[in-house]
Amino acid sequence: WQPSNATLLIVGNVEPEDALNQAREYFGGWQPKSGVEQYKRGEIFAPKPAGGKKVVVLDKEGVTQTQVVLSCPGYFSGYEVWPEHAVLGTALRNVTTDILREGSGVVYSPSVRSRSTLTSSEVMFASNVQNSAAVFALETYYELLDQVESGSFPEATFRYAQLQYGNSLVSYMQSQDQLHRAVKNTLAKGQGLERFITLADRIASMDTASLQKTLGPCKENSIATMVGPKDVVVAQLTEAGIEHEVVDWKQRGYDMHAEMDPKGAEKAAKKRAKQELKDKKKEEEEAKEKEEEQAEEGEAKE
Repeated sequence: WQPSNATLLIVGNVEPEDALNQAREYFGGWQPKSGVEQYKRGEIFAPKPAGGKKVVVLDKEGVTQTQVVLSCPGYFSGYEVWPEHAVLGTALRNVTTDILREGSGVVYSPSVRSRSTLTSSEVMFASNVQNSAAVFALETYYELLDQVESGSFPEATFRYAQLQYGNSLVSYMQSQDQLHRAVKNTLAKGQGLERFITLADRIASMDTASLQKTLGPCKENSIATMVGPKDVVVAQLTEAGIEHEVVDWKQRGYDMHAEMDPKGAEKAAKKRAKQELKDKKKEEEEAKEKEEEQAEEGEAKE
């Protein structure tokens, strides 16, 4: 710890000059320890592209909804492009909600986000969808990505998202704590306080071309995971002509366990086999009881 690595924030009902005088009084004598050098941030490398579109199916029996998630790398430039990513996420989320929830009623609360951090950028859709509409959700994601990438995303829809996000920036800095957090996060990202002055103009100057640049070649570098009843999901993907891979995640987990802990894996396998026999016996007993009840009901009617 040393002064050159520290940032002091003073937020509240104070006179600036009084606050500065107190800061000088209490922190003016703070000196770095001998031999401690000022921290210098190293080079930040852009994340590698995903390398091709992929759809993975993970089997989950006995559920009424399939989790459909699509993720891809967006335009990366550290924190520099976070406002563009925020507007992109807002626009995509609004349309996804209109289609999947309001229009078709196959999902309750779809999630869409687009963000850029110090080391990565990501655009992600995520929804728990009725099993029969799993591929409909995936195709909706693809269609919206196509619209943005081709520059055909509706202008009015974009402008609404632009206004919506601009208003949110004002509403989230009302309290003293909110203002403190906003200032702290801005400085932590290496941005100057002038950001608060220029941000409004920056958001106002955005257009659909901004969305296009921010998204980048997302669709062709996307990874979609579909977690639900395998037979139902695969049938839809096959009918839609979408290439996919079915991953036996349970067996893969068993194999990894056996590789790392052979004795523990063998013990776990025996325990599973014992439980399977127990479950099978219970199912047979329940089926027999049901048959006997039906037989008794039939005799009573006669």
